[in-house]
Amino acid sequence: RTGWNPYHEMDPKIIVETISAKAVVQSYLCRLTIPIFLERKSQGNKSCLINITAQCINPNFLFGFSNEISVPFMSVYEATNAYAYYHSQSLYKEYKNQFDILNITPGAVVTSNTAFLKDTIFNVDVDRFTDNIIRFMGNVQGSTCAYVGHALSAYLINLFPPAKDSILEKVGKTISQDYMKNKKIIEAKYD
Repeated sequence: RTGWNPYHEMDPKIIVETISAKAVVQSYLCRLTIPIFLERKSQGNKSCLINITAQCINPNFLFGFSNEISVPFMSVYEATNAYAYYHSQSLYKEYKNQFDILNITPGAVVTSNTAFLKDTIFNVDVDRFTDNIIRFMGNVQGSTCAYVGHALSAYLINLFPPAKDSILEKVGKTISQDYMKNKKIIEAKYD
């Protein structure tokens, strides 16, 4: 996760690292694992490809309202999630009859690195979230939030467009402030 405020001051190195960590890594890992999954299928075994993106949803309009969810202050991270979402959807359509594919689109998942999201409505603990994903394997295909609260939040937030921007801005500011406060610690981990 990379939140930044203001965007125009974001270190170009972080932009490249964020894109590489999400888009490039997902693409290469899928390319490496798919032949293994196809071989396993030929041997009568099952496999499941799981990609985790975010609540980036294909924008469309219903009664003049967009269902698009985009969080301010997270432009590069959001863009890589959009790439990951469409990449995974395309793979699902190409390989859906050959092995299981889950494209997980979560909202707030509380981990040790995202404890600041614990006050976010419809958040879920990482253990419960991963248990849901494991239960979905072999039972659900394609795109899913993997947690009913996230599916509900995506639906509800789009019912109230004026509140939507305010809520998403608050979430974006919270994430970017946490990142900016801890960026030296975070960057030291990866240098």
